[in-house]
Amino acid sequence: VYGDVRKAVEHQSGIILEVHQFDCQRANQQLYNAFSQDILFSTNLNHQNIIKIYDLQVQNAKVQLFKEQTGTPLNILTKLYN
Repeated sequence: VYGDVRKAVEHQSGIILEVHQFDCQRANQQLYNAFSQDILFSTNLNHQNIIKIYDLQVQNAKVQLFKEQTGTPLNILTKLYN
């Protein structure tokens, strides 16, 4: 496991966010590069069907990605569409 996901509330707006924390030290360079490219690509997208990325922070070899909360957990979607 390279990271975890938690929920957070942005105090000014009350928006519920997902905070994805990724531990760069535990990942190999290829995985880190793919993750970085995905983040850079995603931050430039603006569409109603794409999850919005609000912020990205890097501290002590950990990347925190603040994203719009998804409506349905991935494990449930996987069961529905497999």
